[in-house]
Amino acid sequence: MDSVGDLDRISGLPDELLHLILTAVGDAVTITRTAVLSRLWRRVWIHAQRLVLMEKKKRINQWLRYVMQCVVKSLNIHLRCKIHRSLNDEPTVEMPGHGKMSSIIMRLYGYRLQLPIAATAKYEALTELTIIMASFDEEELGGVRSLGDFVSSCCPRLRKLEIKYPKGLGQLVLRTEALGELNLYFTKDLRTLEVMAPNLSVLKLVNCFDVSVVKVSANRLEEVGVQQLDAELELDIHADLTSVRCLGPISVYMHGQHYGPDRSGGLWLLENCPGAENVKVSLEHWEASNVTDVELIDLMSSEGAPLTFTNVRRMEVTVRVHQFPEGHLIAKLFLEVGLLMQ
Repeated sequence: MDSVGDLDRISGLPDELLHLILTAVGDAVTITRTAVLSRLWRRVWIHAQRLVLMEKKKRINQWLRYVMQCVVKSLNIHLRCKIHRSLNDEPTVEMPGHGKMSSIIMRLYGYRLQLPIAATAKYEALTELTIIMASFDEEELGGVRSLGDFVSSCCPRLRKLEIKYPKGLGQLVLRTEALGELNLYFTKDLRTLEVMAPNLSVLKLVNCFDVSVVKVSANRLEEVGVQQLDAELELDIHADLTSVRCLGPISVYMHGQHYGPDRSGGLWLLENCPGAENVKVSLEHWEASNVTDVELIDLMSSEGAPLTFTNVRRMEVTVRVHQFPEGHLIAKLFLEVGLLMQ
């Protein structure tokens, strides 16, 4: 069989199929080497949907700078190394000063992310940024750019920001016109969140364990979820909450048939989002041995001023309890909610 003819048949495949073939190969070095085959193959590799880098750590940043210069649509990076004891022991991924792509997903298991310091750094086409399992050193070291400053100063078109499982991110301050969606998940070290984003429509804070202050200024929020299980939260939202249509997940702390102190703002959100149509609420049952009766509100009495759910079309209720004593009136609570929704 003519090997030249075989090569011609491969080169003659549609670009979409070539991209899928390279994606299946995975290995970044092998894929990028296809650029030397011919002029046709020179830029085929940049459309591969998955690149796995198996090179030594010291070459990762060189490769990343090269990729940032070539990729024009989306970049999905998945790096994994052993977990280190401290930030100083973790290898560093240096984000280049410029990028052409519109979407970046960075999964940095065991790596520290160093954002570009130069004032000229720009990601003008970037609209979506997802960072997973990255470590930040902005609290430990001086002279580094914070994540909030990077987003606010370098990403003028960023519409969606998603951060999952960050380490060392003590505060996040965002001042951006374009941002429309902010999702934070399992932020162990984050204590303060301040957002000034007039076009923000989606705000999700799920299991942000150490957050104590959340300040948000937005014109029209449509979807809000705040689920806080540990620290007491100061929730300060300046927005027209009547525009919220999707509410949740939110947490409401309970003791039997009573509301407990509104530690995470869940009850406040229920009261101030009257237009919500889809609601997802978690009832967190806890012991009230150290809480006075004044702090508890009886759901079944007139003093509780039962909530009305006039516009709710769908409600998902989850009950979380370590030990469920006899006499806690969950059945009656569900009946009450059902009656109020009629």
